[in-house]
Amino acid sequence: MEQVNQVGTIETDALVGSVLLIRYRIGRRLGEGASSRVYLASDVADQKLHVVKLFAAGLDAPAVARLLDEFKHLSALEHRGIVKVKDAGRVGAGPLAGRLFLVTDYVSGP
Repeated sequence: MEQVNQVGTIETDALVGSVLLIRYRIGRRLGEGASSRVYLASDVADQKLHVVKLFAAGLDAPAVARLLDEFKHLSALEHRGIVKVKDAGRVGAGPLAGRLFLVTDYVSGP
């Protein structure tokens, strides 16, 4: 699907419209950084909005271990001022196999 980036250039993102983990339909890209891309997504079961952060392929073993440990700690946090982690881990199969992901509730803002 095509998307206009911050400088007005049209980009194609093959993940838009796909379904991650048989659960999260990937919508528009919200942003990206050096190690990940962030997408708006909807839960196919209840249509609630979430944010999916998909990490780049090829992270080294220490980075993967550190991120998985961080996901575990983030998932345990519950506070009204912290966005709730809904799902996190490593994609097991398909074209994204091995990639790390983090799914949180979507919070709209300015």
